[in-house]
Amino acid sequence: MRDLLVEGMEGLTVRCEYNMDDITPRTYADVVTGSGGAPLLKMVIRDGHGVQGSVIDAVHVGQRITLDVIMEDTSIYDFYVHDCYAHDGMNIPEASIGIIDQDGCAIRLSRAVDVPTFSTTQAGTGAKHVFIHMYGFQFTTSQLVYIQCQVRPCLQTCNRPQCQVNISNTTLHLRKKRETTPESFALAENYNLTAVIRIEPQKLQPIMPSNSQELIQPNEKKELCVDLTTVILVLIVFAIICVLSLCITIYLCHRVQVPSKDKFSYYTPSITSSTYSY
Repeated sequence: MRDLLVEGMEGLTVRCEYNMDDITPRTYADVVTGSGGAPLLKMVIRDGHGVQGSVIDAVHVGQRITLDVIMEDTSIYDFYVHDCYAHDGMNIPEASIGIIDQDGCAIRLSRAVDVPTFSTTQAGTGAKHVFIHMYGFQFTTSQLVYIQCQVRPCLQTCNRPQCQVNISNTTLHLRKKRETTPESFALAENYNLTAVIRIEPQKLQPIMPSNSQELIQPNEKKELCVDLTTVILVLIVFAIICVLSLCITIYLCHRVQVPSKDKFSYYTPSITSSTYSY
């Protein structure tokens, strides 16, 4: 059967041979059997830094987010991520930034993209995550940010690790030699994954009070201060009046008591004189 095409592969050439003699088979690699289907890949934006955050589609500028590329089952396939960039939907150089380069390494951008690129495989489910830490950002030409990544799946384990740079010629030669072996090889099909996030406007602190109670409250405080001052002034005036009244009362009492004493002393000799005359 020639030129047999199946999903997830460019092409297969199948040839059957038989021999009547006894033979001893020798295998140099594990054989993948069954119909594995296409690799299940997806790319999401998560809230916060890490793969435990919830999947979101709307963020605000400066919010911590994670770009997460996931393969749910790695029993047959592996993958690596490269050539990721963000744009405003027009896909023009003036409104786009790089996120992951061709070697699979994160491209640092202050207050937008952190390094390095992380890769982890969950022991329980076998799901693999390749992710980077980011912060919400926005292009001035759009409220939407489109993130596109190239993902290359491999059978078994990818010989090319995520973000392998600055290698020597010897290492490069050995790696190329390993990639030619049937143990593991990249599939010809490259997946182009896209995630879209909506940038929400910043929540500004209102300059004017949001309700009538906040408008009334400052006036009430001001009136309370005015009333307190008035009360103090009234108390001072009242105290002065009380002191003056007390002084006037003492003075009048003193004036009244002095004539009474004179009159009493005047009549006393008269009575004595009359008594002697009798």
